[in-house]
Amino acid sequence: MEKIRFIFLAAAGAFLFQFFLPWWTLSIPCLTVGFLYGTSGPGSFVKGFIAIAILWLSAALVIGYTSGSSLPLQISGLFPGKTVGVIYLITSLTGGITGGLAALTGQQLRKIV
Repeated sequence: MEKIRFIFLAAAGAFLFQFFLPWWTLSIPCLTVGFLYGTSGPGSFVKGFIAIAILWLSAALVIGYTSGSSLPLQISGLFPGKTVGVIYLITSLTGGITGGLAALTGQQLRKIV
């Protein structure tokens, strides 16, 4: 239950922040949730990674398929041999690593304070 609460709070906070602020502000709710609910370093990283990777993957898929934009296809053309699916994977990994590191930072700050 703790894992689900951690992931939900981090994803919901990042979702709300990213409506109005730049992409990197996803670190603020992840850091806060990691500070408040983080129990171990690796666990906090994994939970933050999962929360934001799923959020960014679902957002990219929804935007890509509902808008009918050719942007994902054009971006995949910039990288030889890459498909649109790989671009979605890279997007979710980028967000996941950022969220994981923010949650890990929050958990480590809790140990310091």
